[in-house]
Formats: sequence, C-alpha cells, structure tokens
Amino acid sequence: MSGKKTKFKNVSKEPAPAATRFGGFKNLEELDAKKASDPSRRSASAASASAAASLSGAIREKEAKIEFESSEKGQDEVGKESKEGNVEIMEDLFGAQGKENLEDPDGNSRARSALEEALAADESLPWRRGRLVLLGQGRAGKTSTVRSLMGKPFEEAQASTVGVETGSCQISRSHAVDWQSGHASETEGLIRQLLTKAQPEAHAREGFSSFSPEKPKPCDTKVLMSHLPVEEVAAKLDQDFMTSGHVEGQPITFSTWDFGGQSVFHTLHHLFLTRCSVYLVVFPMTQLGEGPEGPEGPEGAMGMIRYWLNSLALHAKGAPVLLVGTHKDRVGTEAEHRAISARLAQLTGVLDQVQPYTMDGSDGSNAEGLWFFPIDNSLSGTGSDPVVVELRKAIELAAHEDPEDYLHRPIPIRWRGVLDVLLSKEESFVSMQDMKQIAEKQSLPGWQLLPMLQMFHELGVLFHFSTPQELRDIVILQPQWLVTGMCQLIFDWTLHEQEHHKQLKIEMKSAYDAWRHKGIVTRRLLDRLWERGYEQPALKSFLVRFMEEVALVCEVEPDTFLVPCLLPPSPGPGSTKPAAQHTFWLDFSPTFLPDSLFRRLICYAVQKSSGNKLELNLFASDAFMTFDGHPFGLSARRGADLVQADVYSDGAWLVLHTITNLVEHLRLDFMHDLRYDVFLAGGGMRVKKAEVELARERDLENFRPKGTTRRVRTSEFDAFFSAETSPPGVLVDSQWRQLKSTWPFLARHEPKFGPAERAALYTYLRDPGLWGISWAALESIEKDAKETFKGNYRDKSMWHVVQHIVKPSCAKHGVPIALVRNGWQVLPAQDFITHCWAEPFQEFMDSLRHAYDTAVVKPTLFICAFSLFQGEASDIEAALGQSIPQAPFVKALRSAERYVVVRNRMADLYTRAWCLVEYIYAKKLGFYKDKVLITGPNKFSDSTTTCTEIKASSEEDRLKIFKFILDEGGPAIIDPQIQEFRAFDARFVSQNRGAA
Repeated sequence: MSGKKTKFKNVSKEPAPAATRFGGFKNLEELDAKKASDPSRRSASAASASAAASLSGAIREKEAKIEFESSEKGQDEVGKESKEGNVEIMEDLFGAQGKENLEDPDGNSRARSALEEALAADESLPWRRGRLVLLGQGRAGKTSTVRSLMGKPFEEAQASTVGVETGSCQISRSHAVDWQSGHASETEGLIRQLLTKAQPEAHAREGFSSFSPEKPKPCDTKVLMSHLPVEEVAAKLDQDFMTSGHVEGQPITFSTWDFGGQSVFHTLHHLFLTRCSVYLVVFPMTQLGEGPEGPEGPEGAMGMIRYWLNSLALHAKGAPVLLVGTHKDRVGTEAEHRAISARLAQLTGVLDQVQPYTMDGSDGSNAEGLWFFPIDNSLSGTGSDPVVVELRKAIELAAHEDPEDYLHRPIPIRWRGVLDVLLSKEESFVSMQDMKQIAEKQSLPGWQLLPMLQMFHELGVLFHFSTPQELRDIVILQPQWLVTGMCQLIFDWTLHEQEHHKQLKIEMKSAYDAWRHKGIVTRRLLDRLWERGYEQPALKSFLVRFMEEVALVCEVEPDTFLVPCLLPPSPGPGSTKPAAQHTFWLDFSPTFLPDSLFRRLICYAVQKSSGNKLELNLFASDAFMTFDGHPFGLSARRGADLVQADVYSDGAWLVLHTITNLVEHLRLDFMHDLRYDVFLAGGGMRVKKAEVELARERDLENFRPKGTTRRVRTSEFDAFFSAETSPPGVLVDSQWRQLKSTWPFLARHEPKFGPAERAALYTYLRDPGLWGISWAALESIEKDAKETFKGNYRDKSMWHVVQHIVKPSCAKHGVPIALVRNGWQVLPAQDFITHCWAEPFQEFMDSLRHAYDTAVVKPTLFICAFSLFQGEASDIEAALGQSIPQAPFVKALRSAERYVVVRNRMADLYTRAWCLVEYIYAKKLGFYKDKVLITGPNKFSDSTTTCTEIKASSEEDRLKIFKFILDEGGPAIIDPQIQEFRAFDARFVSQNRGAA
C-alpha cells in the first residue's frame, strides 16, 4: 500500500442483532465459514496459483542467485542462504508471520508445495470478486458518495461524471471504518489465503488430483513458475478495487463503477449492468421533500428512481440494490427521512431487489428501518457519517448473501495467474495474438483460452466479444477505454462539451453542426474525435463496429452514421403532423419502456426505411419515415410506457408487421425479459391485437373486448391484416452481419436465402430453445433413411444417417435439417432428447415411439443431430460455443419441458461426455425426477463406470468437459448421482412402461 491512510473516528451505533445483519450468524466470518463448509463449494477452494506462482518466482530468483555462487561455497552454506533468502522475501511481504508460515513440517515451502499440487490437479479457486455500481440521475451525488466510501475529502465543485468512472478503495472488514484509497493486488490477498489456511479445502477431496485429464508434466509447473519473476509479487493491479479483508486471509474484491447519470448515457449503461454486482441507486433527498412539480421536483426524482429499479430488474434481475439519499446536511431530521421512506414505499412492484437500512432501537431491539441510507458526503475527509459506516457493512453483507453466490464460483488457478498478468499491464487492451502468448507463458492449455475470456467477460473483469469477427481480435483490459472512446462521440452537450469540440466547430463546421443538431456523424469527424488514444485504424474500426453491434449507431450512407441518442428533443414549434389513417400502440406497462429501446428501434427502423435516410425527420421521442413507400410516425410516450405508431397511408399491415418484428428482435438482442402488448385502434376503441386475431380465427362478425361493455366489428381492424400467406421478412443489415459472423456456414450459403429465410434463420439461431423438430419432420428423415440404406437399414447408426442424409441436406439448403423439414417454421423444443450417435437409428426411432405411444399429439424435440448445422469442423465449433454454460445443449435444456433419455444397446450414455453434461444440467435444472422420460434397452444398468472415463469425438471437448466435471465435484459427487439415476432409470421403466 502506498500513500497515507485516511482514518475515521468510529461513531457508528452498536451493530444490530446478529439475526438481523448476518442471517442468524454472529458475523461475516461465521457466515463465510458456513459457506465454505458446504460440500458443493469445496471445489472452489484451493491454494492460489497466481499468488503462489508470484511468490515462487521470487524464491526461484533468489535460488538462482545462490546457485550461481555455489561453486565457491559449500553445499550446506548454499542451502542455508537459500532458506534465508526465502525467509527474507516472506518477511518483506508479511513480516514475522511470513517467516512462521514459510515451511511445512518437512522443511519445504508451504506456498510452493501447495502451488505445485494445485497446478498438477489444475484446481480452481473461489472467485471472490464483485462490482459496486452507482446509478442515479445527473448531479445526484454519486461521485461524492464514492469518495465518501473511500474516505476521500469532499469536493464541493465535483465535476459531473462523463460516461463511467472507476475508482478504488480498500476496506478492512475487521476495521470497517478504516477505509483507505489505494490499490489492492489479488496476488497479495491470495498469498495470504494460501499461507493462513493449514489445509486447503480443495485438497480435502480424497484422490481428487489424480483424475486430471491433462496432468502437466513435472517440468510444466517449473516453466510456469519461471515466467512469474519477483517483480510480479509487488505489482499492483491497474484497475482499482475495493477490497474487504477476511480474518482467514480470503479477501473479497469489488471494482467500483460510477456511471454518468445524464439521460444521454442511459444507452451505454445497459452494456454494463450485470448480475454479479451490488448496486447503489443514489438520489438527492432535497428532491423528495416538498418541491415544485415536474422533473426537478419529487415527481421527477421518483420517476428516475423507478427507472433505475426497472432497469436493474430487466438487466440484472436478482442483484442486490441499496438506495442512497444524499444531502443529509440539508435534509437531516428523522421525520424527514421517514417521510421520504414512506414515499419510496409507494414504488410498488420495483422494490423486490432493494435491501433496506435496518436500524436499532434505543433498547437494542430492531426499530422500523428505512428504504434508503441517508448520508452526508460533506463530512468525508474531516469526519464520518455513521450511516456511511453502516452502508459499507451493508454492501459487504449484500455480496455475501447474494443467492447467485458468484463470489464462490470456481475459477481455475491457471486463469487467475493469467488474470494477474493482464491486470498488471499498463495497456488498456491487448491483441488476441498477445493474449495467446501470455496464456502460453502461463502454461494455459489452448482449449481453455476462449472459455476463460468468456468467463471473465461475464464477470465484468475485462471485455472480449466472440462475435462478430471484427471484435474478436482485441481483449479490453480497461473497460474505461471503451467507454471513453464512445463518450468522445456520445455525451451531454450542456455539461461535457470540451475545448477540442469547439475547435472542431471552427475547422469542420458543417460536420460539427450535423453531429450537434441532427445526430449525424461522418467517418472523417470520428477520425478527429479519436485522434488521441485511438489512432490506429483497427481501433477506430473496432469502436464503430462495436457501436453498430449494440445499436448505438447505424450506417445511413457509406461512412456516415446516425447516433439516435444525440437526436434533437422534438420537432420545432409550429410543426404539424398529418392525420393518421390507422394507429396502433406497443404497451410496455407489463414491465416498462426503457429509453434505450426507442433509440435502438430508430436504429433498426432507419435501416429498413426507404428513401434518403439523411432526410428523415428524426427526434429523441418522435420519428417519421417510410416502409416501402408507406409513411408513418413513431412516438415514445415514456410516462405511459407506450410507443405509438401513426400510419398515414393504407399500409397499416406492413408497418405493424415490420415494427413489431423489429421490437421483438430488439427484445431478443438486448432485453430478453422485456414484456409488452400490441393494441390496435378500431371502432373508436383500443383493442389488444391478440383478441382481434382470436375473433378473426373464429370468423366472428363482432366481439366484445375484455374489460368493456361494447361490441366492435371485426372488420374494423382489417387494415392491420393481410391476405398474403407469407409476411415480408424483417431483418436489418446489422443483424444479418452479426449472424453471419457468429455462424460461418451462413456466409458460404448466403445466396440461397431470401428475406423470409433470413428472418427465420435469425430467430432460429439466436435461441437453441427454438431448435425443435416436429414428429412429421422426424418421420420424413426416417423414410429417407429406409430408402437410402434399404436392406442394411437395421444396421445403420445415427452417425450413418448424419453422414448420408443430414450433411447432404445441410450442404444443399445451407441450414439445419430440422428447419428445412419443418417447412422453415421455427418451433420450440418441448422435449430434450439425450442420446448417443452410436445407436442404431431404427432402435432410436422405435424407442421414441415407445416413449410417446399414448401421446395423441407428439411434442417437438431437440435432437442435436438434426437441430445443429452438420457441416465443417468450424461449424460445429461455432455451434458448441466456448464455454459449457453457453453450449446450445444447455440453453435448449433450460427451455425444455421434459428431459428424455434414449438408451441403446451399443454404448453407455454416461460415458459420453456431452450426455453426461446434459445429465448434470438436467439435475441442476430440476428435471429429475418429475420431468424425466426414459426409453430404450437398459443394457448398461449394472455398469460401474466412473465419470472420469468419459469419451468424446473431440479431444478438446473431452478436456473441457472433464474440467467441468471436476468443478462440479468430481467422482466423489458425480458418480453417486449417476448410480442413483441408473437405479431410478430401471424403476422408471418397470413402473411407467408405455407412459408418455
């Protein structure tokens, strides 16, 4: 630690009863101990490779020096100096305690021994990292709150935050009020964990390390250690962290994020709201008291709080949220605080994630708490608000008790070593080529590189985008680099205009005016905005492609882009709209209408619009354009959570179909949990589209909409429906580019797809839960197999069917056979089929018929051989993904209604790698036992195979799945589950023969 510590006098109240603060435990240490003793977490506890490797590097450097001098000294003297050198390093790091912990009973280095054992087993450690994210409207005091938590002096003239700003502080949990600004090295914390734990829990699983599928050679660990010199022990992570110490040497680390609160940044925020975080929604209490009506008064402040709580429910559902009220120096009485809390309690439906401020009564009992933490940031640096102290404790506790339990997620120790190297770098990003070299020096197996990057991306440590192709070659180590680049283009003009922007106004006036007043930016202007820190053409292309990918910008002409969040607020005074012939609404009140949705809808709609895109009338809440010559207008009515569409011609059906499909694409792309209804105007009423469709299906002349006493003629809505049997395909260019980049086979077969086929492929490939094949389609494949193999049909396996029927179909049509045989209908996969390709195909079909023989309507099925595109090796790699949780099998299983086991007489399913993964997830997702269907010959019921004997067609897949099995508990956990399922398997068949 460098720099002077800032200490505060402890003036906090006595802590609340243990049952209130720690869920029945006396303290956080006891809570941690309980979690650590949970068998399901044992695989997540081990000696730290990164920490021990850094320490080992220091020791090796000292040993090398001594070895060089050995020719002039006796062996005993050399050995003595070696030990003294190790002690010296330990004392530098930990003082006398390091000296005591240096050796094991045999005189060897504890850290080094633990490291070598852990590396040999390729063990994992609990993650113990999270993020503290501050949200709220502009000028709410978020930055001052961060400074207050960090103990930095209050700055009254604190500038408004542009985009997102990361800060750091260290928290010592044993001294909760002794916070200090600085850096926290994960390496140092993990070394402490290594040396203070007498028996690492990961080694408590007897015989665990002997099952490593790719056990490194003895020289591998030495090579790894040699790449971690002494300097890395003292290296500080260049990303700042908030670290809470643990009495047993197991720190919890939070990165702190302070987001710009101005509405122009809301589109950026949704890129960073993740589940693995603790959120503070900050608001000024002065706006929730008595005040004027409008955005500056209580109504506006409540609206912003509701907006952020809705956003978190949408993008980080389940993450803990704490409300923080600032300016307690101006709103300081208990009566005022309780009045504000009562007002917040009116936010019904959005407080589920909020954790209140619990308080103590004068007699030590629990008093009525508040929905928020009232704090005074002006005391920071000179004193301490006791509520700030309680806020620090609440942040810690929220992370500990988060049911997602990401703090204990097992991360391989080799990954931690790579992470330390990455975060110690001064660069904001590295190329993928450099990334591979770093991984190789850390002895990281090549097949683990992309899964590691994906995991760290999900956890918010770095950014790496596996798709599209243009984004794959850069690994972003400092997210601020990405945000800063975007904030050169997207910012609040009233607060954040800088001097070089004024220079651009002089040198490039027309381009500047288009940017400032129309949200139009040229490539030439972008080159000027990114001339510092983003000089390389590849970096500029990366930023543009990234912003296109997340629909922040769209290309309207070659090298000219629209930036919807910079559009002017509304049409000028005196402007009029033509009379609408037809109107419909998208009602988002089942959730809410995010600002970013309407902006992204403009991005998508402009790409589908006809005519000159630079002459469209576009505004922040209104847009006027045409689809195939049919003019229409869109309006965002955010207070009512509505998007209104007025159609100024007879093309209501075309506009309705296109807009609703674009919104559905947006939902799938960015806001999967968003819900909305479509309403149509007709007969002087606003009627839900689903009710009109039902009346049309029943050929009703008129009907009574729900909630009304009037009847309306069905023909009033005819303009919104068409006699055409196939609606036009709706897919914007940026979406198709993204899809091609993700799925290589699309580019090879692109000429075969029309607009309707592209739209179907987009829907199908985005969600494996929609990779169902109908029973009729399955029987058509069976028919082709009988005709192809004729007399040899009984002897042919699923593999033969794939080679002779499925692959030729994929090559001919360019899409998975399930989609073709379904008649290009995208069908949800109701039942998930787990099976083995070695099975005789006739036996497979007979088993399925046996399973569904009493089902009048057969379900749609996920069958990997038919649902995936069977082409080149790269196609299969793209389909399987880089990490097991993201594999299509897992995603399809999450959406399925039943898990169906199709046994066979050729191979034991539980020795096939992917089948075992499917079983483990079926168990996790609650299919066992009530939603399981088992069919086929039970030849392997007496088998005693272990999960360490798995097989796969790809060695890389086998290694990846083997690591997954070990992280799930290894043979000690998985093998008994398999045997239990085998027993259930046998009982199921005898008790449920013929059940569907």
